[in-house]
Amino acid sequence: MATQMSSARRGIATDEMKRVAKDEDVTLDWLLPKIASGSIIIPSNNVRPQKIHNVGIGKGMKTKVNVNIGTSTLNVNVEEEVEKAKVA
Repeated sequence: MATQMSSARRGIATDEMKRVAKDEDVTLDWLLPKIASGSIIIPSNNVRPQKIHNVGIGKGMKTKVNVNIGTSTLNVNVEEEVEKAKVA
């Protein structure tokens, strides 16, 4: 199976690229060279494909925030975890 980068290098716009272009309000003509060069990536897993909402990460893309919420045996503070989510 081809990678996003290898497809972009061949000028092939994948469904994931089309989705990212739409979500980011950019053209495929602008997006493909950036993916081909590696300055924008679309994280995915060819070995274990999943139904996920693909996003573009890199220069010119909207900012994405990842927050890890949860307690552990060392820190059981639900209010603190809720505050982390609000800040993010």
